[in-house]
Amino acid sequence: MWINLFLFLCGLFVGNVLEYVIHKHILHGLGKNKKSRFSPHWHRHHRNVRKNNFYDGTYKNILSKESNARIEILQILGLSVILSPIVLISGSLYLGLIFNGFLYFLMH
Repeated sequence: MWINLFLFLCGLFVGNVLEYVIHKHILHGLGKNKKSRFSPHWHRHHRNVRKNNFYDGTYKNILSKESNARIEILQILGLSVILSPIVLISGSLYLGLIFNGFLYFLMH
């Protein structure tokens, strides 16, 4: 039981490191290029939060094509699928990674 808790916490930690690296180098690094598929994060989401006291109103309507939340959900789901083979090593580790993605979405 303790090993599962430890692996879950490791998943949270690894997820946090992944989030930092992806956010800094992909969403911000590649996202600055307007032709990049990651540009909505930098050009729409950050513009919205700068103008609206750290609030992005596009998160209200997830189904909208302009919704930054919809894009982030799809990216998190895609990353969850890519990381899914980790389940073969440890379900608890994978669950920690997935939970970290959920927390990222809620806090971001």
